[in-house]
Amino acid sequence: MMNLTRTVITTALVVFGLQMQGCAFGDRDVDLAYSPTSTITSNSAQKVAVMTFVDDRPNQEAVGEIRNNLMIKTANVTSSNEVSTWISDALIAELEQTGANVRGSDSGLNSEIALTINGSVQESFIKQMGWLMTTTVRAQVSLNKDGVTYSDTEYVGKSTGVLVAPSVSQYRNLLESALQDMMDTLIPDILDAMD
Repeated sequence: MMNLTRTVITTALVVFGLQMQGCAFGDRDVDLAYSPTSTITSNSAQKVAVMTFVDDRPNQEAVGEIRNNLMIKTANVTSSNEVSTWISDALIAELEQTGANVRGSDSGLNSEIALTINGSVQESFIKQMGWLMTTTVRAQVSLNKDGVTYSDTEYVGKSTGVLVAPSVSQYRNLLESALQDMMDTLIPDILDAMD
């Protein structure tokens, strides 16, 4: 009887330890980075201005949550840089990669600008379900051509990964992949508007 009790207690402790594996009591601060992936080229000489996006996310403090195997939130994933600036800068980098004549909002606008891009970030978040991480980056983007709204469209990018004990760099990679996925749809639309 004593051996059975000891076995049950040992088993319960092992199971509890496995369930608590992955607990993280402390926020993870991610330095958001971006590498452009566009392979298409711009044939237009028109000047494009990218305005810094507005951050309209309901929770601007976090870009994800850390949960243990019991799905209890134990910490946040936060970003050390502004999400709206990260997305705006990524868009500029993608357009530059295509050969477009692009300007950031800080370079001053003038009458030579043919297309102005404004946007608002609706979501940039890593959702965890067990070991599965699903990342979504969503933005409302307005293309204004010669002072008239050409399009006003929501763009969404997603990425997923199965991560047992994710590191800060893995969180950053998930966010970057989701943004690259969003850019895969956005960049061709911008280049079409420039024609």
